[in-house]
Amino acid sequence: MRKQQKAFMKEFKKRMKHFKKLVVCSSCGTAPEEGQNIDDWKINQKSENLDLLCTDCFGTEEEWQSEV
Repeated sequence: MRKQQKAFMKEFKKRMKHFKKLVVCSSCGTAPEEGQNIDDWKINQKSENLDLLCTDCFGTEEEWQSEV
């Protein structure tokens, strides 16, 4: 049981490391800085993909709505 858990965590960490490299702003292409929380980034809900905009690329909520 412990061996399976250890193997799972190793694979999970590997996949999360790869996933973190995929998270970038769809406008400027910058990745979040080390320790930066992307909860404040905006998601384009009308897009078929998971498009994120960093806090530097959007101003007010009104500007964001006009872009999508």
